[in-house]
Amino acid sequence: ASPEKQPSSSSSSSSSLGLRVLEPAQVEEGSDVAPVVDALRDELARCAASLGGDTQVLAAAVRKRLTADFGTIWHVAAGNDFVLEAAENRRNHVLLSLPLPGNKGHSHTRLVCFQHEQFKGGSNIDWPRLLKSLPYLLLAIFCFGYMTLNTVCKEENPDPSQKLRQRIRSTFCDTDWEGNMQYVAAAALVCFFLTRRAGRAASS
Repeated sequence: ASPEKQPSSSSSSSSSLGLRVLEPAQVEEGSDVAPVVDALRDELARCAASLGGDTQVLAAAVRKRLTADFGTIWHVAAGNDFVLEAAENRRNHVLLSLPLPGNKGHSHTRLVCFQHEQFKGGSNIDWPRLLKSLPYLLLAIFCFGYMTLNTVCKEENPDPSQKLRQRIRSTFCDTDWEGNMQYVAAAALVCFFLTRRAGRAASS
């Protein structure tokens, strides 16, 4: 007869610790989350009894272990009364409960962790939204620039102590600033019509 399979040391330790995995409801062998659960069981069996009920220290210890074993970025929270809104593109999400010695007034402590890379596969820029906001940005530049240059460039008796006004005057007022500002307004109108046309084409 084949010898009976013995449970791993981390499973035995977690059973004696009273640890329960709440999410995922079933941890399949060979899945990505299975080694994460094993690491949690091992780390909690090793350090939970020595933390004195401090959930912040517990979360820090778990985060350090998970980062060392699986890389960044890990978000870990531990306690009894908290609500965590996890990221949509999270992975290796685990929620468990365990009796934490020293945590008075509570029979079990909850611990939740998940892995999340904020920037993955390049910069996280919403280009369509950025292009939609470009006409309004150009319009704001036009309004602010025209009012400023109209005040500074048409000033009859400039105050030499106003260094910023002097710099603006020497940079812009000697050129056709009114014509240049008209180019900005025209660019804002062109961008506005282009983004509206692109939006209609995408919705059709």
